[in-house]
Amino acid sequence: MGDTIEKYIWENDGIFKQIIAFEPDEKNMRAMQCRTERLVREWNIPDGSVSLLPYAVGDTDDTLHLERLEANNGLGSRMTSGGVGGDECRTVRLGKYITNEKTFIKADVESYEYKLILGAREEIARFRPKMAICIYHNPVDFFSLPLLLKELVPEYKLFIRHHLRTLSETVLYAYI
Repeated sequence: MGDTIEKYIWENDGIFKQIIAFEPDEKNMRAMQCRTERLVREWNIPDGSVSLLPYAVGDTDDTLHLERLEANNGLGSRMTSGGVGGDECRTVRLGKYITNEKTFIKADVESYEYKLILGAREEIARFRPKMAICIYHNPVDFFSLPLLLKELVPEYKLFIRHHLRTLSETVLYAYI
């Protein structure tokens, strides 16, 4: 947890304005906090430059349930509604956190990618950030997410890259 933050810091030589990361799973959040604390010390990153928030992101502010899949250390956890299974989890609308021009949004949110984009549609259309969105959690996302992003920002150039030999890690990239 926090591997994307670490890669981003390395790729940008530790120079960035702000990183905001969301992680609703308590165990994964603790791991991400440990890694981030180390990175802040190693790179001498100013206080407040990396924010870790214990929420899931979606299209509304709500309370759902996080079903942690223990067989893979929570890496394939999922959000459920209606009080079915798992721990209560606060879900927030991503758009509330995009208050100025962000340069990059990365989302691997266990089948909530479409709802994440819906929750930030106005801000995405306005600021047109670069995006890396996982599309392997839901088969329909392979088609629906590119269509949604093109609807929001017709100028987006889109490409898809598959990063592993397994069925996971297929990512939709959007940029101008």
